[in-house]
Amino acid sequence: MAHTGCNYRCWRPQSVYSITSAFQQYQPQVAIQAGIGGCFDKNISLGKVVTVSQELFGDIGVLEQGKWRSVFDMGFAKPDQKPFKNGVLKNPYKKMLTRAGLDSVAGVTINEISTNKARISLLKARELLLNRWRALHCIM
Repeated sequence: MAHTGCNYRCWRPQSVYSITSAFQQYQPQVAIQAGIGGCFDKNISLGKVVTVSQELFGDIGVLEQGKWRSVFDMGFAKPDQKPFKNGVLKNPYKKMLTRAGLDSVAGVTINEISTNKARISLLKARELLLNRWRALHCIM
């Protein structure tokens, strides 16, 4: 098990480095990434465990004049360039997700925690545009 932690010292590049190093050293046949997140969907109870069937990065882009533009919208990356499909990361392990016996949701990964009502409203609006993304993953 590679524990990347999640505290004030932990941020995405450190997590990516730790996971990549562990994969190179141990060459696992299966990897399970687990994390703690919040949720915009009030119908999902606090503490519920879910699997993520698809995910997007919710804060890689620019906020211009109150409108969000992703790196795909701006042409910095192609939405169908591997590993993306239409700007979304799809979990290819459908059998494994089904075998887990857990509800499967779509996720949005962000690198922030916010109490700013305008920012939260913007993220919720993006969620509604993106087929009701249900899980919010925070990399702190």
